[in-house]
Amino acid sequence: MGLGLWTIGYSGFAHSVVKSPRLVLEKVADNPALFVRNEASFEFRHVTELTREFETSGAIADTIEEYRERERKLAASFEASSPGAVVLADVDYDDLNEASDRLSGWRAVTRRLRELREAKLRLESHFPA
Repeated sequence: MGLGLWTIGYSGFAHSVVKSPRLVLEKVADNPALFVRNEASFEFRHVTELTREFETSGAIADTIEEYRERERKLAASFEASSPGAVVLADVDYDDLNEASDRLSGWRAVTRRLRELREAKLRLESHFPA
C-alpha cells in the first residue's frame, strides 16, 4: 500500500492527512468520496499525548480523581449512571438547552477519564513502580 496525501478543508484551513496503515481518515464510500474520522486513531494519539504530558502514573492519579469527582456530580445531577442513560425527553422544555450542555460536558468528562485511565495503564506497563 503506497502512501498518499489528502487535503481536507476544515473551518477555512487546509489540513493534509497522510494515508498510512494507521489511517486518520477512513474512506467509506466512493461516489461521492466520503471519509470519516478514524476514532481509534485519534484516541490513541490523545492517550499518547497524555503519557507525554504526565510522564508518570503517579502524576496522572490526581487528575483522574478530579475527573471522577466531576463525573460523580454530573451523574447525580441527572440521577443516571451514565450519559447514555439520560433521556432528554424527560427534561422540561425551559431547561433543555442547559441540560443538553451538561450532558455534552458529561460525555466529554467520561471520554477524558477513559483516556486518562488508558494513559495511566500505559505508563504503569512501561515504567512499573
